[in-house]
Amino acid sequence: MVEEGFKELAKRWTPILNYFDECGVDVCYEIHPGEDLFDGITYEMFLEKVNNHPRACLLYDPSHFVLQQLDYIQYIDFYHQRIKAFHVKDAEFNSTGKQGTFGGYQSWANRAGRYRSPGDGQVDFKTIFSKLTQYDYKGWAVMEWECCIKHPEDGAREGAAFIANHIIRVTDKAFDDFAGTAPNEKLNRSILGLD
Repeated sequence: MVEEGFKELAKRWTPILNYFDECGVDVCYEIHPGEDLFDGITYEMFLEKVNNHPRACLLYDPSHFVLQQLDYIQYIDFYHQRIKAFHVKDAEFNSTGKQGTFGGYQSWANRAGRYRSPGDGQVDFKTIFSKLTQYDYKGWAVMEWECCIKHPEDGAREGAAFIANHIIRVTDKAFDDFAGTAPNEKLNRSILGLD
């Protein structure tokens, strides 16, 4: 049944992906608990069925992975070439003996897994921004606000500053460029005490 489901997804999505390709636009799937594509494995299953379509890309939202207890940093290592969009949304998972991520029919504030404003949860954004910069991520860092506690206006004001403070300006030179000189065998031999 799972195999048949993924074949049907590919049948429905391939014409859409092809049209997006004609228009020069990527489709970014938001990997999300409860959806058809909810982790790296299900994304790969879908990708296989659409013949690794170049427009079948990813929207990276680490908050969904915190709630699934998935390594959201290593995920970037696996899929950085496909990540074309980034939601800056925080989350926290505080396990209990009574409920899991979305369980218990509780309000959002009383769930074990809940979304928070950027910087108020457990997501390591410093490492995420570093990792995305390392892989030359060219997309936007967009705040998606879904905090169960903080007022949205405060979340927006603080979130904009939070994102601005995490964007990394890439250096145009190596930290040890000051030592860069043209090769000089005589000087090197002198420094090594070989003369």
